[in-house]
Amino acid sequence: MRHPDDGRREVALLIETSKTFGRGVLEGVARYTRTCGNWTILTDERGLDDSLPPWLKRWQGHGILLRTSRPDVLNAARRLKTPAVFLGETLADAMPTLKSDDQAIIDHLASHLLDRGFKRFAYVGLEGKEWSNRRRDFLIKRLAAESLPCELFEFKPRQGRYDTLPRQQDRLVRWLRTLTPPVAIAACYDVMGLRVLNACRLAGIAVPEQAAVIGVDDDVLLCELANPPLTSVAHDLERIGFEAAALLQNLMNGAKQPRRPIQIVPRGVTTRQSTDVLAIDDELVAQAVQIIRRQACEGIQVQDVARQLRCSRVTLNRRFSTIFSRTVKQEILRLQIDRCRQLLQETDFTLQRIAGLAGFRHPEYMSVVFRRETGRTPGQYRRATKSNG
Repeated sequence: MRHPDDGRREVALLIETSKTFGRGVLEGVARYTRTCGNWTILTDERGLDDSLPPWLKRWQGHGILLRTSRPDVLNAARRLKTPAVFLGETLADAMPTLKSDDQAIIDHLASHLLDRGFKRFAYVGLEGKEWSNRRRDFLIKRLAAESLPCELFEFKPRQGRYDTLPRQQDRLVRWLRTLTPPVAIAACYDVMGLRVLNACRLAGIAVPEQAAVIGVDDDVLLCELANPPLTSVAHDLERIGFEAAALLQNLMNGAKQPRRPIQIVPRGVTTRQSTDVLAIDDELVAQAVQIIRRQACEGIQVQDVARQLRCSRVTLNRRFSTIFSRTVKQEILRLQIDRCRQLLQETDFTLQRIAGLAGFRHPEYMSVVFRRETGRTPGQYRRATKSNG
């Protein structure tokens, strides 16, 4: 029996509570319901591979937020004819989909590794997984633009299940030993990142000195359990949940579903020990990078870097540009703009305060540089990237 139409919507949350991703998404849904949604929530403890709950077939609620790894569950949810939003990493035909932006994930990941001077790269994925293949292809394309190759390894399925972990780990160890250090290894997600770190230990490969390893998901527990702790790209999980809830509300109000998946950019890279290294042969440039990273947002100038290194600006810029194809000033500004982006997205600080924290003397100059580098004013960027509400 359908509940009385008092304006309150009954929504089923079929999102896993067993993983960091699902719990982060649920935080965003909770924020939406507190601020915007007149919802009654129906949920239960779930895993990503669980079937639909039996009560759902008789349920006469108003909307569903669904996250699952099973095609049969996705198809069964479609047949219910209830407004629904899918939050999976696959692309769901005929159901509105909201997901993390894989290309933006790889942009963050690749930039993090390229900024450390790596010239050799590898990717470890899961064969047959659509999301893993997308990330692999985006990484290959990004590196090709830099004329850099990428070695590939994939865990292979056998009879519908992944091969036994010890056997797969042995294959991974043998493959890692074929790579020439120093090499940067991108894992398709954090669980695979831990497997890569374990395989590096078994292969006698020092991390991060010989191989830097980065994952995706920024599952803090897994990343901190790793030895050494795993660097990872962090999704904006709360925003994914908030925007999915807002989309579902619109669908329940009769709006047309979007034609394309809605993609949410990640928060960025959480740097840990597994990539805390510089793969730069030129010691002068390596020292310059360390100085710039520490002091870019303190207002450091090119002459300050040269003075600390006891070399001329001309020499510093020539050797820096040879490795990074940009000047020292451009590198300082890049880090300052990255800091501005972070503060605009994560805080409500005034432009004057953001300018000071990013190393700019005047907010007006910061705004000019920000627009030149990003194509948007700070205000436009903040409105585009922060969740509504």
